[in-house]
Amino acid sequence: MSGFADDTITHYSSEDEKDIIEKLEADSKNILRFMASNSLVANSKKTGFLLIRNGKPSQLQHITVGDHIIQEETSHKILGLTVDNHLKWDCHVYGKNGVLSSVNQRVGALKRLSYHVPKKYLPQFATATISSKIRYCISIYGSVRIEEQSSQDGQQKDLQVALNKAMRIVAGKKLSDRVSIRDLCEKTRMTSVNHMSALDKISLTWNSLKNPSSPLNTVFNPAPSNIEERVSRAKTRGDMRPSAKTTIGQRNLPHSVSALWNACDATIKSTALLNKIPKGAIRTFVKTLPI
Repeated sequence: MSGFADDTITHYSSEDEKDIIEKLEADSKNILRFMASNSLVANSKKTGFLLIRNGKPSQLQHITVGDHIIQEETSHKILGLTVDNHLKWDCHVYGKNGVLSSVNQRVGALKRLSYHVPKKYLPQFATATISSKIRYCISIYGSVRIEEQSSQDGQQKDLQVALNKAMRIVAGKKLSDRVSIRDLCEKTRMTSVNHMSALDKISLTWNSLKNPSSPLNTVFNPAPSNIEERVSRAKTRGDMRPSAKTTIGQRNLPHSVSALWNACDATIKSTALLNKIPKGAIRTFVKTLPI
């Protein structure tokens, strides 16, 4: 169970759906009891129930929260991140009010704005309104290309295309000018989608390893050293050992960040116990990755 501001979330994992429902309903009683004793009221219209599965369900489930029946949803927005029941992030990127739609609207606004403000201010506007929208929660929903020959994820490609439009507006270039993405990034001092994702994933991992009280600390902790010699060497290097066995797990944290973290320079991994995140070293490493 966790909370942020006025949002409260409870979760439970089991192979038995009946067990999950019973546990969540028990948690909901405790939450409602706590709220009632503190003069708070739960909003049933904003209460969601999401079951994350590997396969397609035979039928959607429901849970009882107080006097209300909460039907299972296929997706639900949690603190601005739209989560679906397969953790594929298509809803977050391509949904009606998804990231891509919002970014395209902001690119249009940037184009109109470019006729009325000095050109030197456009990079700041673009970074504040467009890059920030893409970057929000990209450490969770984003993918990372570590090698040039690796295929580009469809979501990442579409977001990069939208970002390219913004950078061309900022740089005063047209598509027909054939300016490379790398040159656009350098000219506008904006960050590519792949580099945004890598920066945030490495920073999230570093901070999680640094903070023992972080709920992600045990998730990101390097591989134990008592399995075999090769794992001991990985432990010494600060490497992470991928452990996901399902397709859902393999495309999400922590599995999705393990290869990236293991590829990081030793100066990044060895400083995970220091007090200050090595931003310079992380940026230097990320610049070696594909745009």
